[in-house]
Amino acid sequence: MKRKLRILFVCIANLHRSPAAEELYKNDPRYDVRSAGVAPYAKRLLTKEDIRWADKVFVMDSDVLEIMKYIFNEVNTSSFIVLDIPDIYDTSVSEKKEELRKILLSRLKPFLGEPTS
Repeated sequence: MKRKLRILFVCIANLHRSPAAEELYKNDPRYDVRSAGVAPYAKRLLTKEDIRWADKVFVMDSDVLEIMKYIFNEVNTSSFIVLDIPDIYDTSVSEKKEELRKILLSRLKPFLGEPTS
């Protein structure tokens, strides 16, 4: 049996963007997914082990990528995919949550396809 592709989603605080992406693909039988944040106050703080674990890393914006390069300066980030999704989505507001979901799907589908459950 083939191993599932390991997908990591990273944002600043792991509160809205990366958990929303994880939620989209968490029940997809093709993938094992995780999310994390780079800020010290992140809900789930990114570790070097997370990066090693992942087959594909999706970063929400270029600021997050720069922070990752600084924190993990020995990690090659050239294959990481920057989604260019700004940190303006509060998922506690249903309209913003749906807007974020739509933009995540549009940016992730070319790489991961439509989520399945």
